[in-house]
Amino acid sequence: MVNDSALMGLVPSYYDLGALAAVKAVKVLNGMSPRDIPCSTLRYFRISINMKTAEQTGVHIPTSLLVMSDYIIR
Repeated sequence: MVNDSALMGLVPSYYDLGALAAVKAVKVLNGMSPRDIPCSTLRYFRISINMKTAEQTGVHIPTSLLVMSDYIIR
């Protein structure tokens, strides 16, 4: 998403997302009904900032946000 010109994104780790899906898949394969598996989400997300888009749109990204970000696309 951020790689495709979005300014910022709060994105999941796709590895962690796959691991969460795998845990649920194992439960189904072991005979648990999908409706009995509770809904859940990842606990951590990553902040991605696209500086190219910020420059093109004239948006100033505060330094404090840049320091917290996990990925900065230049």
